[in-house]
Amino acid sequence: MERTLFDKIWDDHVVMDMGDGFALLHVDRHLITDAGSKALVDMRERGLAMRNPELAFASPDHSVTTTPGRTDLNAHSVRLVGNLRKEAQARGIRLFDMGSGAQGILHVVGPELGLTLPGALVVCADSHTCTHGGLGALGFGIGASEFAHVGATQTLVQQKPRNMRVRFAGAAATGTAPSSTGERCIPTRAPGSTARYSSMPAASRRRLPGAPVPNRSWPSMASFPIPR
Repeated sequence: MERTLFDKIWDDHVVMDMGDGFALLHVDRHLITDAGSKALVDMRERGLAMRNPELAFASPDHSVTTTPGRTDLNAHSVRLVGNLRKEAQARGIRLFDMGSGAQGILHVVGPELGLTLPGALVVCADSHTCTHGGLGALGFGIGASEFAHVGATQTLVQQKPRNMRVRFAGAAATGTAPSSTGERCIPTRAPGSTARYSSMPAASRRRLPGAPVPNRSWPSMASFPIPR
């Protein structure tokens, strides 16, 4: 049976088949926001070290503005950003801090700085992580317990979702964005199907020139240069 792009990325990241559709997957990029800093504090209190801090990248974007030049904190952000800075420094995590010129919405920073790459598996404690799929990556939003597991082991336990092929026919109305088609399709054609992915057949996709191919030499993306 022909594999989709999703199938290929999934298969390339399986560390161990756990049975019943579950697999232990290697994580190429762990993105951390100020909202996720609490999980780093929890890891420290549990005595858990980061397995691969060089594969983790952080930037405050939830409790603070991402407007260029802004460096002030409010009462809510003082604790979150403070924890993020402290833990990032202690653990060797690359932090794109306020005033650095690289701080921004982390799901935009990742693609802009070349951290999100085709074929990579990206996780973040944020529901918007799936948007990295637009770059040919596989993105999962994770919870606090999964955050600690990824941080300590650089792996994630997931049950493989089913694939769903969607075809759009005809001409789109002026101003229609790709995201609009997905937003329209999901609630009307697949209500309640929160565990599905839309994928095109592998034959209809072409790899971008120079796109890295994940391999089984873990960590698979560690050898790719990180923008400075």
